[in-house]
Amino acid sequence: MGVSAARLNRSFVSRFASNINHVCRRINNTGHVYDADVAELKERMADVWELLKVQQREEL
Repeated sequence: MGVSAARLNRSFVSRFASNINHVCRRINNTGHVYDADVAELKERMADVWELLKVQQREEL
């Protein structure tokens, strides 16, 4: 994997982690879990898995 691709992946994962933290803070503050938040987190997690699969294929 090239340096720019690795940097892009780190950036994406960092934004995803930030989004998770934002949702968790809202849940802790309100005590409510919103379906839209869960759906978004599932989508982003699927994106992370796809990045990992691509990276694994490139390294093999």
